[in-house]
Amino acid sequence: MLLRFNFFIPFLIFSNFLIAQNVVIQGKVFNKNNDQKISGVTIKVGTIITISDNDGNFKLTTRLDIVTENGIKFSCIGYQSIRLIYQPNHFYEVGLTESNAQLKEVVIGAGDDIIKRAIKQIPQNYPNNPIMLDGLIRTQFSRNKSHYFKSDAIVKAYVPPYNSNDKTTITILNNHIDSIYDKTIRYLRIIDHYNVVDFQDIAHNKFLLNRISKKRKFDYLLTAKQWYNGHKVFVINTSLKDTGKVFDKLDATFYIDTASYAFVAANVTFNNWVSPGYVKVKRENYTVDYEKIGLKWYLASTHCDVAYEYQNENPTSKIDFIRTQIDSTNIQPFLYKDIVQKTDNVYLIDKPAKKEELGVIDSLFKKAESEGKIEPVSTLLIDTIKKNNVITNPPNQKVKRKFFVSLFDYLNKDNIRSFPEITRLPITINSTNYNVSGSVNYGWTISSTGYRLYKNLFLEYHINYNFWNNKHIDASEFTLNLANNFSFNKKVREAILTPYFGYERLVVSYKKNEVDYNSFNLGLRASLELTHRKALFISSSYNLADGMRTLNGLNISPNHYGVAFGIIFKR
Repeated sequence: MLLRFNFFIPFLIFSNFLIAQNVVIQGKVFNKNNDQKISGVTIKVGTIITISDNDGNFKLTTRLDIVTENGIKFSCIGYQSIRLIYQPNHFYEVGLTESNAQLKEVVIGAGDDIIKRAIKQIPQNYPNNPIMLDGLIRTQFSRNKSHYFKSDAIVKAYVPPYNSNDKTTITILNNHIDSIYDKTIRYLRIIDHYNVVDFQDIAHNKFLLNRISKKRKFDYLLTAKQWYNGHKVFVINTSLKDTGKVFDKLDATFYIDTASYAFVAANVTFNNWVSPGYVKVKRENYTVDYEKIGLKWYLASTHCDVAYEYQNENPTSKIDFIRTQIDSTNIQPFLYKDIVQKTDNVYLIDKPAKKEELGVIDSLFKKAESEGKIEPVSTLLIDTIKKNNVITNPPNQKVKRKFFVSLFDYLNKDNIRSFPEITRLPITINSTNYNVSGSVNYGWTISSTGYRLYKNLFLEYHINYNFWNNKHIDASEFTLNLANNFSFNKKVREAILTPYFGYERLVVSYKKNEVDYNSFNLGLRASLELTHRKALFISSSYNLADGMRTLNGLNISPNHYGVAFGIIFKR
């Protein structure tokens, strides 16, 4: 009997997992003007299509990830097409507007439209004091069916007042990371996935709201009034092309409460981000839901699907956030060092849970999966990736594969720094025969890189050239140093003092002749972190080069001291 019971429990869990992957969408379609039922309406989710019957009823089954990404599109000849977001366990009553109908009802008050009024009402509808949200974030990333990354994270979000311009910040309490990848293909950095709560909270997102509020009047479509999570809402479709060329096109559906004009939910799609960072984003779609508690609306969940364009590797990502708790008392911002920033590499954010916490965390994610709130892990995709990795990484390539793994780990774990800088070269060039500008003694970086050798010990090289001058006097500086970082003030913005010493070579060329100096060099650099990946620095160096020389009428002498300032980039 116990054996049967032990078999039944995992079978039941597995059955719930399969059900969570598929959803049933059903409802009826009618003419919004006269309430007559409409037959022959095409209802489309991705590539799945059904047609409403003689009574306007429809029903179709599809996968949760497909309907979340694509929404539900209704189209019929003679009617304006609309697209709605998926709502779990919802019966859709969809009113279609005839193509030649005038949407006078979108005009509210003194010429304001519904969306603009909703934007104006944000300070009244959302918290005007900071709050803390606890939640779950599942990140899944795949590429070329040979790379898979997953992180299940327990997070806290500090949400500033909605009437302020401050940003929402995230800290990771713990996470569990799984990664499978083809070690023979180029490494693709994964960034910014933990910050979905910031960007997708549309009531806080000035980037989106500023563009929506500047649209022309009537440049949107009020498609329906319906019930959503117990609230009567306006359903508004809108689209625009971005004149700022950040993206090509934006399509959005907003669900706005008819009583308070609060944003209740939204489905937003950006097409072709022009400058998203490391790779081009072909399509980014996300949905967001809010919940009314008392008189205020609070972020409940966000779901994001992204398709990238990177050579022929077809990267995609899915990010789900589910709020589990709200705290509104004695709220303090996170320490700077604990904030996950937009440029942080999620591979480097590793906060594993304690053994006794693993079961609780796993049950939270399983519950969210069974309720259709978080995208389940695709067993088929992982099996395919594992199979492809065996093909591309056969056993006879074991030594080569190990080298590439070590190289990838080194290059992408904060082991390399670069130092673009403006410098006062430790040399003075003047002439009694020519009018030589003082700028000839100043220069900038052509190349500079530091490699971590051990802990805070780095090997650095710097190549600097002087600025262009009309005399075509070329001066260069090459240094090769050992440097050790000493960190201070880690709880706020990290300050670092870096003493260094090594070899320095100075070369001056003029009219096809040159002089050079080789000497010992030492110095001190002070830097202050701007972000987790950038720091501002100033440095001073001393070298032992000596001896005045002449070069085709130029007087050249080392002055022993050099000064530089610039930015440190961490990779």
